[in-house]
Amino acid sequence: MKEKTLGLVYLCYGVYREKEKKTKTNQVPYQRFIGLARRYPVYLYSQTPVPLDEIRMLVKRIGICPLRNLYLDRIIFPFWCVWRVLQLRRQVSIGCVYTAQGQLPHLAGWMLQKFGFPWVVDIWDDLTKDINEMRFGKCHFSFVKYIYFTTVNAICCLILQQADALVCALEPSILKRYKINPKRVLAITNGVDETGLYTVRITKRGEIQTIAYIGDCAILRGVRTLLGAVTLVSKSVPSVKLVLAGPNHDWLVKEVNRLGLNEIVEIKGLVTHSEALAVIASSSVAVCPLRPIGDYPYTYPLKIFEYMSLGKAIVASDLPGISRVIKSEETGLLVPPESIEDWAKAILRLLNDEKLRRRLEETARRESTKFYWQEVQKPIWQLLEKKWLNKEEMYSG
Repeated sequence: MKEKTLGLVYLCYGVYREKEKKTKTNQVPYQRFIGLARRYPVYLYSQTPVPLDEIRMLVKRIGICPLRNLYLDRIIFPFWCVWRVLQLRRQVSIGCVYTAQGQLPHLAGWMLQKFGFPWVVDIWDDLTKDINEMRFGKCHFSFVKYIYFTTVNAICCLILQQADALVCALEPSILKRYKINPKRVLAITNGVDETGLYTVRITKRGEIQTIAYIGDCAILRGVRTLLGAVTLVSKSVPSVKLVLAGPNHDWLVKEVNRLGLNEIVEIKGLVTHSEALAVIASSSVAVCPLRPIGDYPYTYPLKIFEYMSLGKAIVASDLPGISRVIKSEETGLLVPPESIEDWAKAILRLLNDEKLRRRLEETARRESTKFYWQEVQKPIWQLLEKKWLNKEEMYSG
């Protein structure tokens, strides 16, 4: 006999990647899943292992794709999902299928739609991300993988047009490449986990003015531009300090040595989420120097929401996604992404003009409440409850 409770099937690559374990609380996969699981009966089917100790109390059922160690999961995952969900339908009433993070969950959702399930797609990374990472040297290039991802991506571009609804946590203009009906799109931003902000430890640095960068210290992320700007800034403000907190690379130490910034740049490497927040809180200026490469122009970097919540004066790249969150001269300063001179001028303005810095800090902190995860994700819950997860039906039994 079927349960009367109306549930949601969540298909994904994983609740968070293992390498993000230290910072999971403000990662999109974790927050999206937790936001849904705390509100609805969720049946989770994942391509990768899930930290059961954290989430088993929140979900009705968990399924992990078999054969993942043999890479066969890249072939069988969609079909395995269909088989498991069709079995589940005999036991429970399913309101909709919700797919996230990757082409294969979306392919599974499309297949299940053919069996009569409403299908909701959630996109917070461009589907070409894997291809771009190989193209730009961020990961090892493999011709077989390139062909695989290109083929799967082409299929996804076609099937996404058929989704019943699409939640897009990217700047909406990116969807033009997928030819999706705008009426089916719910555009949102990323957000911030405000609960982690209350225990931040601030380290006082005396008269030293500190610039904070949080994230992958890669050339693609604009860190080389940032180092060039800090070189210019240090000529006017010799006591300035740049703190880099995030995965570093071999080129970084060499570049710091080449520019003679050993006494100015502090490389912390990968840190916990609380340590990253402490670096931000102790800074005078926080920066996000993303370059206009791949899907970066359309993303909403998580760091900018944390910068705002901690009331920091921000300098960020003037890109379509970032500019929807940060308003230049109101909640931060936006500058051309790859102009070292403009970056140096913007940072110097904030370091030298305390009145401007304080005004931006106060406005950023006030505006950040709009981006708490609970506020950001409310439109998703409203969409689901309006169309497929009627609250009265969910709890009528």
